[in-house]
Amino acid sequence: MKRLLTTLLVISEPLLLLLMIYTFWFHSPPIRDEWVWLFWLAIPIFRLRMHIRSRLWVETPLNNLLIAFILLTAFNFATAPFSRSDYLVLISRPLLGMWLFVYFTDHAATWKTMQWLALATVGMSLLVGVTSLTTTVWETSKSADLTFIIEALPRFDWRAIDSPKPLFPPIQDMGLGFNPNEVAGALAFVIPLMAAFAIGSPQSGSDKHGQNHIWLGIRVMAAIAFAVSMISLIVGQSRFAIAGVIGALSLVVFLLISGRIWKFVAAATIAIMVLFQAAIFFNLFAPVGDSNATVGISSRDQNTFSTRFELWESATRMMLDYPLTGTGMSMFRTATNQEAYRIDYYVQRGTTPPHAHNEWLQIGADLGIPGFLMFVTMQLVILWMLWKGWSSQHPYGRIIAVAVFGGLVAHSVYGVGDAITLWDRFSFILWWLVGLAGAQYVVATQANTQSSIDLPKAEETK
Repeated sequence: MKRLLTTLLVISEPLLLLLMIYTFWFHSPPIRDEWVWLFWLAIPIFRLRMHIRSRLWVETPLNNLLIAFILLTAFNFATAPFSRSDYLVLISRPLLGMWLFVYFTDHAATWKTMQWLALATVGMSLLVGVTSLTTTVWETSKSADLTFIIEALPRFDWRAIDSPKPLFPPIQDMGLGFNPNEVAGALAFVIPLMAAFAIGSPQSGSDKHGQNHIWLGIRVMAAIAFAVSMISLIVGQSRFAIAGVIGALSLVVFLLISGRIWKFVAAATIAIMVLFQAAIFFNLFAPVGDSNATVGISSRDQNTFSTRFELWESATRMMLDYPLTGTGMSMFRTATNQEAYRIDYYVQRGTTPPHAHNEWLQIGADLGIPGFLMFVTMQLVILWMLWKGWSSQHPYGRIIAVAVFGGLVAHSVYGVGDAITLWDRFSFILWWLVGLAGAQYVVATQANTQSSIDLPKAEETK
């Protein structure tokens, strides 16, 4: 009977999480509202885990902070000056992310391996790369010099799929047709992650349930995902994301490649990427004799930078005007309708900005100073967990730690000038990386504990 229940848990939980990632991708209202009831399935899932493994979740340094974050959002929902009507819908994506974290850490503690989680990560990254490459609506004003690449890229119109309305939300309503700046934030997560998986070579030995040929397959798939995602990022020309990815790739190369020749080759490749990007940024590929061409920073870039300063100032005022609560979760767009927070660029166009174009100021505008401090503290705890994985003796610990670190660093640079907020559809990738950080911490802690247990036995044998 216990084996049957274990099989049920092993199969049902990841399938449920995948279903939630899919259904929670959709906008609210009306579609996501119809699927928040899936959270009630957490009751039998967690009850089953308690029965089989005698725990609701695996203890990590992040658990208490996640519980505190939920309490903070409840307080914010009740007291913030702006809010939406349904609390559960509002925090559905962060709650899904926390469940991903719980699942990843429990999987690592149970099976004592990271390879299957790594394989799932490569699959997710490949999907993100392919969809971004084939569905992004390229902004020609930024990517004019790369038109020849854009015209050669495959295009797939997801909305053209015509089928009767299925049980689940139809794929043609998924909102695929990405803004290049939005998808760049997701690519900033996955590109350094895939680079580390592709070049990382496990330490001697293998984990109990893994086989080296599985990791070889992971490396090949990661290389493909890296190439596809990198092309999409370069064509999209999100400057902050490109800067973050180039910096993160430098860290990955330095930490994971040991041979001098290979380090030189990797460093030369990164240098070429920097020069190529600089040439695009300063419009050096503009046709000779083009009267509209400019040498140096374009007027579009200058306007973009000045608008960002206005957005940052507005977000800072929100946080200082409402220090305990901010303006409310995912309420930045609503708050900028107020006279004190309006942005001239958007007023002239009759629109409102979706976010503050800075992830730290955004969380402060949403949740006030307590939310800002909690966000920073969570990042520091994640870094400490990654350090534990890096310093462990687990054969895949260093690779996973460097991969996640690279993804978080790249996205953090992107987050200085743009944002994927905690309420955004792509935020599940952030939580996926946080889950990997927690999982490698759990495996590393177990490996270190086992080493300390085995050491006295070895000495007795001598």
